[in-house]
Amino acid sequence: MTHEVALHAGVAVVNMVRDVFRSDFHRTGPSAQVLRLIQVAISKLRQHITAEPVVNDDGAIIAVLFLGHMASGFGDLEAFRMHRRGIKTMIESRGGLDALGLDGMLKCSVLQFESWWTHIYRDISVFASSKPSYNPVYLVAPYSAETLFLLSSLPPGFRRLAKQGKLATDILTVLSNIASYEDAIILQEANNNHPGGGGGCGLGITRQGEFVASLLERKRHADFCDACTCLLVQGPNFEKYLVLALICYVSIAFSPPREARCYLSASHTAFRTPRLLLTQELPDFRVNEENDQREPSTDDPDETEEGESESETGGAETKNCLVWIWLVLIASWRATATTATATTTTRSDDSGDCENARILERAFQDRFPQYYRCRGDWARLDRVLGRFFCTEALKGEMKRSWMALAKEE
Repeated sequence: MTHEVALHAGVAVVNMVRDVFRSDFHRTGPSAQVLRLIQVAISKLRQHITAEPVVNDDGAIIAVLFLGHMASGFGDLEAFRMHRRGIKTMIESRGGLDALGLDGMLKCSVLQFESWWTHIYRDISVFASSKPSYNPVYLVAPYSAETLFLLSSLPPGFRRLAKQGKLATDILTVLSNIASYEDAIILQEANNNHPGGGGGCGLGITRQGEFVASLLERKRHADFCDACTCLLVQGPNFEKYLVLALICYVSIAFSPPREARCYLSASHTAFRTPRLLLTQELPDFRVNEENDQREPSTDDPDETEEGESESETGGAETKNCLVWIWLVLIASWRATATTATATTTTRSDDSGDCENARILERAFQDRFPQYYRCRGDWARLDRVLGRFFCTEALKGEMKRSWMALAKEE
């Protein structure tokens, strides 16, 4: 990064992220160093504005985007609103989002930050006209050969919900990509553990990157809302909560094991913000409270798939998925509340994340007491997890947390 203003704002952001790992961060807030770096970045921006007749270059927009992000994170709403207006003004004077540089990356970054800010502050995006419309499309039987192939790649719970017309087709594409990615990891692990296959090479990060680049359905999206338009919905919505949980799931399931906590704690747009939004809204959500009041599709002649009991069809599957969403959310807080070494796992209570996990665990227990009546109830939760996505490692972490809570009863 050669733009001086953007460079100083970027350094401030990096130091803000580093602050997150201080044990007293949640009590004391940003360090004096971060505040000083922000002041330097603002000073450099003012000098840049004074020297130029019109300030709307990529570097200046990046700098103000960073400053807005930090102001929002620190709860300085006055500064945040000022920076947000500044971003809008600069981009409009530039000719709109499509005129931004960096091969479209800056447009994507602005839209993603703006999308999350819209949800956090429950207002209207300043770039609402650039957002896709929310017109979800659902599967209707009879299904094409291509659709049947896609459905066959999904875990049974998601497949059932798709056939019931409860998951839009853009979500199904994301689910299919996640399923394919998991399959690639399983194959890579098998190769690593096979004699001569590079045993012990972990998850094969290089191979995973190659696989992501070759996904047949891979499409470049401006932001998460562009990929799954249900994220545009304000208020209770089952599909929106599922997508937020999917974002959290892929982060905790596929982040590098040894650096997982650092990676997740530093990832605001791809983890911490969607986790925050889900934490704020999920505890008050009931399946029948969502805005979408459509009746499930009854056009599917296959009433009960092979191997599925009657209790796993109809509204029961939606409730199963809601349980999965809860478990993923709890696991996402646990993932940043622990510090793993080769031999131990240490709780980091000072971070506040462990307390958030405990609060959610209690809320889940109150909401779904049927999973805590006896020691054997984990098997019921295990069956629910088996109907959706869950790696064996993540399932093991979930079981340990469940057993710890069950022992307290």
